[in-house]
Amino acid sequence: MKTSTGILIAFLVILPVAAAALSEENDDLTFCHFGPKILVQDPVVDPSDDDECRGTAKIQAVMWKCTKADLVETQTGIFKKELVKQATKECQQLCRRRDRKCSGRFEGKAGCGLENNREDAVIMGQRQGCRKDCDGPAFAYCSLYNAGFRSKDPEYMADARPNCRCYKTSK
Repeated sequence: MKTSTGILIAFLVILPVAAAALSEENDDLTFCHFGPKILVQDPVVDPSDDDECRGTAKIQAVMWKCTKADLVETQTGIFKKELVKQATKECQQLCRRRDRKCSGRFEGKAGCGLENNREDAVIMGQRQGCRKDCDGPAFAYCSLYNAGFRSKDPEYMADARPNCRCYKTSK
């Protein structure tokens, strides 16, 4: 989310992830960093083909960290690289489990599906309760899809294109 009007929407989507990390004693986060966490959704084997490999899946991945405000964009870039690396590995493993002759290709996009800018990160850090012992007060966030990580809600993911494609290797 790049606009300030997106603060509330981003907050509502990110809240389920961050809420799981809230302390019962107060509303501060119980840890300063989360992820990478990977979730495979909607795995499909193409029924029109007798190739047991061919199919798709949606691999959602998320990372967040309480950091310094001036490092939010840098941190988001680091998250994106790590999430793509982990999602690529997960895609390959998912496809390989179908058959030893299967391979997977992760087709991630250039940026995070959901992220926040510096200003939104500071506001979210205040709302989420970034602790004083964290690296900073800003809540930097990146997920591969524009959806809540714990959500399998069709509203968020149904129309999203799969980012993992399985195919048979020629070996």
